[in-house]
Amino acid sequence: MPAASHPRPTIPAALRAQGLIDATFMRGPDGRTLAASLEEGGGYRMRFPRRHARQAPRQQVPCEGAVINTGGGMAGGDSLSIRVTAEEATNVVLSTPAAERVYGSAGPDTTVDIALRLAAGARLAWLPQETILFGGARLARRLEVDMVGGATLILAEAAIFGRAAMGETLGKGLFADRWRIRRDGCLMHAEQTRLDGPIAELLARKAIGDGARAVATAAMISPDAEDRIDAARAALLGAGSECGVSAWKGMLLARFAAQDPALLRADLVRFLLVAMRGELPRLWALGDDMATRRGPDAVEDMSASMPECDDAVRRQNTVGREDKFESDPA
Repeated sequence: MPAASHPRPTIPAALRAQGLIDATFMRGPDGRTLAASLEEGGGYRMRFPRRHARQAPRQQVPCEGAVINTGGGMAGGDSLSIRVTAEEATNVVLSTPAAERVYGSAGPDTTVDIALRLAAGARLAWLPQETILFGGARLARRLEVDMVGGATLILAEAAIFGRAAMGETLGKGLFADRWRIRRDGCLMHAEQTRLDGPIAELLARKAIGDGARAVATAAMISPDAEDRIDAARAALLGAGSECGVSAWKGMLLARFAAQDPALLRADLVRFLLVAMRGELPRLWALGDDMATRRGPDAVEDMSASMPECDDAVRRQNTVGREDKFESDPA
């Protein structure tokens, strides 16, 4: 008789990582943005890169936070909840020090829930670095945003399917990404991506990914977002990825897809330099020199429409990994 098959052992749910970041930012008496409260859990921490002296007034310098996963990645059944509140007239930039890794799963999904709240006059940039899905990964991510009409939100999420350097091709897995953005209580943007099954085969289809191994979506929601569409399109002239930019009802939206994740990142950086007025998160700095490798003409095209971007790429490239962190942005 054939040997009986046994199900793959799974880790009990109680032993799965349950990450938490719950942060509220306020404007201090001197106009600077400070972390008013911060709750951390499950191996996740938020730290604040030390600032170098800048010429801008204090109230214009953002409070920059880094979301750090001390576990080095996420596995099937792990969960992460991120809640960020930007109170009135605050200026916040949040990123990650490296790409997040989602490892293969024996069945359970890896879940990520992100909730962003923006009060009147707040400016919040949610710019994590790429998420890398390993073979067999199952990622279900939800993004919920509630913002006041006069606030400014800049966000970007990029996903890489398989480790390109390892020649990895994804088999069966899940990538589910759900966005809901509400402005003044009204739903203004909703989208949902779901790749369930043989992810590499699905992405190979011309109508889905046309062979892409990396995708990204970036958005800017602001009273002046539509005014930047010409600058954003100029920044992407000669792009190495398949990409496009559109604008309507106070939102600037860009989408990217590429076989080479490095090309996608370079184009994403160039778009974000327009949205961020030339100042990317410090933690993006080491990879941002790719944005200039397509030659000086592309840089000139971008800076002509957004002058503050002219020196931004060079400034970003002067920052290294030796930057220290502090637990309190004050």
